[in-house]
Amino acid sequence: MLSLSMRKIPAIRQMLAPAAVGAVLFCGGCASSSGMRAIPASADITASGNNKLSYTFPRDGMVYVYDKNDDSVLYSGRVLGRDEVLVDPDANQIRINNRVVHESGVDRGHQVQVRFAPSESGDHTVIQKETVIERRVE
Repeated sequence: MLSLSMRKIPAIRQMLAPAAVGAVLFCGGCASSSGMRAIPASADITASGNNKLSYTFPRDGMVYVYDKNDDSVLYSGRVLGRDEVLVDPDANQIRINNRVVHESGVDRGHQVQVRFAPSESGDHTVIQKETVIERRVE
């Protein structure tokens, strides 16, 4: 006969599994410890320095904020054309369009690069809105 604690294990797993998946999905724009290997070769350096940096993207793509001193990606995420990234070591923040997207590890004096990989010309998102009207016939 199984003890009470052994019967609770599947229930605990069922509760923790969605939390683990949520944590992984939540971390879409999080830091990465895999360093330069996490950045595609197609990503060009658009800004570099050891102080406040900003860059306005000419088109849609992916941004990578890379700390050369620590060999780590501080932030990566999708951006749209005309979005502006600001790396602010004094505030310990990375902002896109003045919205904080990362708030740690932006160290003063570290050599930071903003790298940008534009989306392929056919790579875009289409949002289609549909209205469905249902009528009950009696």
